Order: sequence, then C-alpha cells, then structure tokens
Amino acid sequence: MRRFLWATVVINYKSELRTVRFVRDELLGKCALPQVIVVVNNGATEETSSMLSQALCAPIVRDIGEDVAADAALFILHNTENSGFAKGNNLGIDFVMKHFQVDYFLFSNNDIVLRSERVVESLVTRISQLPDVGIIGPKIVGLDGACQSPYIYLPFWTYMMRISWERFLPFKKRYAFDPNCAKEGYYYRLMGSFMLVRRDDFIRCGGMDGHTFLYGEELILTERMLAIRKRAYYYPGVTVLHEHGQTIGRYVTLVRNHYMRLRSALYYFRTYKHVGVLSAVAAYIVVSLYIWLQAIFRKFKTLKH
Repeated sequence: MRRFLWATVVINYKSELRTVRFVRDELLGKCALPQVIVVVNNGATEETSSMLSQALCAPIVRDIGEDVAADAALFILHNTENSGFAKGNNLGIDFVMKHFQVDYFLFSNNDIVLRSERVVESLVTRISQLPDVGIIGPKIVGLDGACQSPYIYLPFWTYMMRISWERFLPFKKRYAFDPNCAKEGYYYRLMGSFMLVRRDDFIRCGGMDGHTFLYGEELILTERMLAIRKRAYYYPGVTVLHEHGQTIGRYVTLVRNHYMRLRSALYYFRTYKHVGVLSAVAAYIVVSLYIWLQAIFRKFKTLKH
C-alpha cells in the first residue's frame, strides 16, 4: 500500500463545477504535501461522473474493492445512491482504507476556500502535539465574515429553541456563545464543513453515523470521540472561508431543510444523550409549528410583493 500523510474526502451532489474548482484551486493548488483525494459522487449518473473524471483527470471507481492505478491519488467514487453526508464520507474512508496507508482524514465541503497558507499541514502539526484530541478544525468564516465554529454543548430544549423560537424568547442569551470571540482550545464540537481527524481514532470510534442524512454529524462524531476519550480542538491559527448553503439551497426546499435538521437533532439527542420519547415528541411538535408558521409567513410576504 502506498503511504500518504492524509486523505481528503469531498462529497459531490449535483455541483460538479464547484467540486472541480475546489479540488483544483484549493486541494491541489494550495496544499504543499501530496494527499489522496476521494470525490464521492452521490446520486451519480454516467454524465456527472464522466464530467468529474475528465475535468480532474481522475479514474472512476465503481467498486471500492477493485484495484486502482499504481500512480493515481485522485479518484471519483461513482455512488448512484444519494447517501448523504455521513454515509458518503464513510464510503470514501472505506475506499481509502482498502488501498492506502494514511495518518489523518480530512473532511471538507466543496464550498471552501483556504484563506491561510498550509492550512492542512498546520492542522496536522497541531493535532500531533495533542494526544487527547481526535478532531481539529480551523477558523471557519462565512461570506458575512462571521465565525461558524466552534460550539459549546447545548442542553436539549435550549438546542430545540435555538433552531426555532429563540428570537421570541426573553431568556435566549442564557446559553449565548459567540464563536467570533473563541480562543484556541477545547470545545464541544466543530463545524463539519472542514475538519481533520486522526485515522486511528476515527476507525476506533466507529466513524460517522449513517442514520443521519444531513446535519448533526459533528454532534454525533463528537460523542463517538468522547466515548474513546478523545476531544475536539479549535485552532484559529489558520482560516478557511465557507460559502455555506450554496449547494443545499439549490436542491432542498426551506421546509424540507428545516425538517432534516430537526430529525437529525432528535436522533442525536435520543441516541447519544438519551432524551425521553415524550420530550422528543413534544419538541417535534413545537419546532414543526415554527417551521410551518415561518413557511406561511414567507409565502404571504412573497405574494404581498
């Protein structure tokens, strides 16, 4: 098996041009050390996989167990199922494990711009100094300039209100935390759009939980890492830009998007924080009411204009 310091897994779903630009300009253009790059083409068609393959000069892999070219380090995984974020990343890792030896896995969205020099190399250097850390992430800023990571732990009802009625509640600042003021150090969780994990820790904790489709993956991975006594670490010494939601917004309606977030959150709290059935049902009703009232308000506002 050939050896690399890290392998990068990128999920593509109907955003081929963005994926090609990210791989070319960021992963290949700004990372000094060689890496394995696996593009998992979720919901793949012959056309989309061929486009990615030709644009990136990368072979198409239809069976992760098949032999790969001895000199190749960039691959397109043809996944006809739209597996979502967790399953898609696990599929990419399974492929890497069968063919390469690496020390770290990098998970990245395709809407990321590396703003600092040697971002990945810096994360590798820092995590290598912290044996109790299983996940490390950089400073992630959005298009509005606000930091999107890190986060502290939020209790069940606080989290549910945070994704729904928080703006209307007088005690909304009780668990207020401003990522813009975060210092380097340990936090409950990081943003999943760009994070580095130790290979051995990721395998030992069981990888990502395939029961979620989108959202909640970072929360669950945090809990799985904590179960093996590994923590999440925020390293603002390097920065990336995240053009958040650019792909999601094109293919997912607002209501569906909210429900995906809600269901993932309920799964996380029920499975990993052992929240009771009655509390989960009550939260589903409360947040659903908010989702539909918001949708009606937006529809009325659109018709009015």
